[in-house]
Amino acid sequence: MILDVISNLENYRQLFPRFEAYQEYLTKMNELPEGKYDLGEGEFFSIMSGETRELESAQYEFHQKYLDLQIMLEGSEFMQWQNLDKVDQLNFDAESDIGFGTGPGTLIEIPQNSFYIVYPQDAHMPGLHVEEPAQFKKAVFKLKVK
Repeated sequence: MILDVISNLENYRQLFPRFEAYQEYLTKMNELPEGKYDLGEGEFFSIMSGETRELESAQYEFHQKYLDLQIMLEGSEFMQWQNLDKVDQLNFDAESDIGFGTGPGTLIEIPQNSFYIVYPQDAHMPGLHVEEPAQFKKAVFKLKVK
């Protein structure tokens, strides 16, 4: 897992062979309406907003074919992380490339204008709050793992 501020995202371009293809969208994410956007070659991203949820009602999610690049555009959230081998895996849907699990982990605040990257070994529980629910808007990129 990687956590950093948006202004440093370009420092990670070597992790993304198609970074140039994403560049156009990265510069105008705040202007885009909610929805799903095709990046070609089976990759995509979504602009979404919502309200954070309680940790007790959440489960980990994990993927095998895609990594997540999640960018917090407005508001903030907490995300719980754990290495996948320490999570009690409940199920995995290969067609949708998503699995769910439970277990303890590390709670991390994701403030506005920051991003995190989670790989297949990273179970993550996004969209959480610690005390009171909060509104957020974020971009979630689903990028193929090479």
